[in-house]
Formats: sequence, C-alpha cells, structure tokens
Amino acid sequence: MVNEDLNIDDQTINEELSIDDLQLHVEEALRAADKEQLDAHLEELHGYDRFRIFDNLDEQERLGFYQLVEPKVISEIFENAESDVVERYLEEMNVQEAAEILSYMATDDAVDVLNHMSAGDITNYLSQMDDEKAQAIKDLLFYEEDSAGSIMAGGAITVLETDNVKEAMKKLVDNAPDAETINVIYVLNEDKVLTGVVSLREMILARRNQMIHDIMTERVIKVTVDTDQEDVVRTMRDYDLTVLPVVDDHNYLQGIITVDDAMDILEEEAQDDYYKLAGISEGEKVRSDDDYYIIPSLKKRLPWLVSMIFLSTVVSFIVSLFDPVLQAVTILAPFVTLVNNMTGVPGIQAAAVAMMRVSSGEFEDDNELLKKFIFKQVLIIVAIGVIIAVIDSLCALFISRGNILIMLIVGVSVFLSSSFNSLVGVGSVVLLHKLNLDPAVASGPLMSTIGDVCGVTVYFTTALIILGAVGIM
Repeated sequence: MVNEDLNIDDQTINEELSIDDLQLHVEEALRAADKEQLDAHLEELHGYDRFRIFDNLDEQERLGFYQLVEPKVISEIFENAESDVVERYLEEMNVQEAAEILSYMATDDAVDVLNHMSAGDITNYLSQMDDEKAQAIKDLLFYEEDSAGSIMAGGAITVLETDNVKEAMKKLVDNAPDAETINVIYVLNEDKVLTGVVSLREMILARRNQMIHDIMTERVIKVTVDTDQEDVVRTMRDYDLTVLPVVDDHNYLQGIITVDDAMDILEEEAQDDYYKLAGISEGEKVRSDDDYYIIPSLKKRLPWLVSMIFLSTVVSFIVSLFDPVLQAVTILAPFVTLVNNMTGVPGIQAAAVAMMRVSSGEFEDDNELLKKFIFKQVLIIVAIGVIIAVIDSLCALFISRGNILIMLIVGVSVFLSSSFNSLVGVGSVVLLHKLNLDPAVASGPLMSTIGDVCGVTVYFTTALIILGAVGIM
C-alpha cells in the first residue's frame, strides 16, 4: 500500500520534502504502480531534480517508470542528462518507445544522443518518427560534430523589416510557446536573409506604429554553421551574448545557440582537455553503481599507457648506454631522479600556460602578440632554469659531501634539460595550434616522458663531457 505521506499536494511535496525523501516516495509509487502519485511528485520538480531521482532508480524501477510516465516528461528528464547516459537508458526500451522520447526532445539534444550511435541505430530511430522531426534531426546530423551547426537549436523568433512593432509583437506572442528564447528577435528582409536584430525590451519601449527597420540593430554578431564550437563560446563570451544566431554561407538564419548550450560546451571542452592531460583518449564517465563502463574505460586509458611503456623503454635503453659511466662513477646514480623531476615539471608547467593562452583565442590573427608571448616565455624559462639549477646543485653538493664535480654536473644538466623541455612544451602547443590540432595532447604524460628522455640524455652526456675534461673518464 502506498504510504499515507504520499497523499499531499505538489506544493507541500516540494516545500517539505528533500530530494532523498522524494526519492523514497517515487520508489514507493513505482512499486505500487500509482501513476497519479508518481506524476504528483514529479510535476513541480525542476528537470534536473527529476533526473537525479530517475538516475538513482534500479533497472526494474526504471522499466516501471517508462510504463507510468508520459514520453514527453521522460524526454524533459533526459534533456538534463549527458547524451551517452541517455543512450544507455534508451537501450532499455524498444525502438518505438525510444524514438517517441527522442522526437519530444529538443532537436539539438536528440542529435547529441544520436551522435553516439551507429548509423543503423540512427536509421531505425528516425524511421519511427514523424517526417518533420526526422528531417530536422537529419539536417543537424549533416553538420560536422562540434560545429555550430551540430549544436544549434531551432525556435528562433523572426520578424520582417517591413513589419511595424504591433505586427512584430503579434508574431512574437504567437511563436513564443515553441521559441527557445523570446528576449532576442531576428529581423529578415523579403528574401529571408538575416539583416538585423531587435530585443524584446526595444520592442516594448517602441511605439506600436514604428517600423522594425527603424529600431533594429543592423550589425548582427553571428557565426556560420561550420564554426567550431570553441569559437562559438569565445564569441558569446567576448560579446556578452545570451543567444547567438547561426547562419549559412548566404546569411540565411539556420538556428540559434543559447547560453546554456555554451555552458555545456565549456564543460565538455574542459573535460576533454583534462582527460588529455591525464593521458586518456576520450572523457569517460565514472559511475559507481555497475561495471557498465569498465571495458570502454580500458579502451580509453590503455592506448596512452601502452605508448608510455614504449617511451619509458627508450629511457631505460638510454640509461643502459651510459652503464660504463655509472660503473666508473657510481655516485652519479642517486641524482638521476633529481634531474628528471626538475626536467619534466617545468615542461608541463610551460605547456599548460601556453595551452591556456592559446585556447583563449587571444592569438587568433595576431602574430605579433604571439611572438611577444613566446619571447616572454623564453625569458621565464631561462630564469626558472637558472634558479632551480642553483638550488639543485647546492642540494647535490650537500648530498655528495662536497663533491664539486657532482654539483657542476647536476647544475648544468638541470638548467639545460629543464630549459629545453620547457621550450619543447611551449613550442609544441603553439605548433599544434597553428596546425589546427588540439594542443592538449602536448601535455601531461607525453611531456613527462619527453622530460625523462631529455633529462637522462642531458645528464649523462654532461657527466661524460665534464668528467672527460678533468681526466676521470
């Protein structure tokens, strides 16, 4: 029997019950197959809170949820989830049920989900939708992933230049229920070309008989359908926009990108960069409730780890080449780690700073600013190299109990290897950026391993030169 506490109105539910309490009540309603009470608990909740509750259900409870809750409500819940998570839940349904939920979702959100699927699955889902929705999804799937076209949404409100404010307001009211936003209205000419923009505030303050052409702003900040999503976010940030129009090559309005889409992109790009810094090929979602992600996680982590094994083997091989030096001067061995650490860390720091500045877009079409940045980084790298070389050489002098040669070898090695590795870090990021490749791959494990190779080679080469100069080798 359903708990008597369930018999309370929606407002009381949301004022008095926490999400954890609501979770229990939703599970109770599912066990009782009580659609009325389930709807009552979900109705007034924000979509994100609905998803939090849904995501904590076990598989059996979710199957009951699909049967009791309207597809439109489920689609609103899924719009608050990561696209790959939605894909997983859709696999629990038959094709027709899943297609119906996808058809209710915002077109750009549905496309995000379908982009994780095979071509065959996409075809199956689209075949179950009405022609208009299926075509809208196909149009977005046509665009390259991570482009403005692939993330834009429809629902832009448009008026004509020749409309007066009264006519434009009527169009706004008529289209508002299906609009993505009503704060910005786009102005088209008779050929449907985007020619201006007007805000809702400007329309409210204008006289009813004023022409839209007279109050609109003609210079429209916009992007094209093939603009990279990082540039989209940068444009919205630079111009402080909450909505950005997307046009084709002929300046026909194709859709809009809203600030919530921009926030999703920022999170996605930050996660991708973080995973690359950690040596993971793609972002993996970590869940504690099952082993669903074990195999995908292995596929994403192992390629970098295996490549690091081969690079580490190179380091070991280089050390073996200098085995006669180590046997002759065994005191060199304890300082290999010291030199390597002081080589890799500055390189990672330099690459991270360069990646942050390059990713911000401030060097776009400004080679002079880029040159100044590189020159400044060279000065910083040299200064850091001198400082840590002095500190490390003094440490080596203390550990070696006053051995001047060891102090000199360590100091010179740290300066040369840290400076070289840092220059490689900055240079690789800038080069990858110029080649339109992701600079994040130049950081993390890669820079660390390059630092090891560089540190070992420079250390033993310096030792050979200095020891040979004094006649020890």
